[in-house]
Amino acid sequence: MSLQESDWKHKDNKHYKGHLDRIYVSREEEWEVGYFVDKYIKDNGAKITDTNRDIVMAGIATYTGKAPIKREDLTKHVDDNVTLK
Repeated sequence: MSLQESDWKHKDNKHYKGHLDRIYVSREEEWEVGYFVDKYIKDNGAKITDTNRDIVMAGIATYTGKAPIKREDLTKHVDDNVTLK
């Protein structure tokens, strides 16, 4: 697995390492949110733009589940609530 660079300023969550980093997303960790957003956009075949990032971020903001947030649950919520451009 190669590291992916993000143009978002970030710091990784020191509590989630390795396997946990692949299962959970922390809304308080800029790096994790930025990585999730960019990967979500890419996985859905859309261009990584500020508009698409804002759309996904708006979808994340409406997620009502409690922490820890499973990546698959957040992905499903965003799938159900956003349309990328």
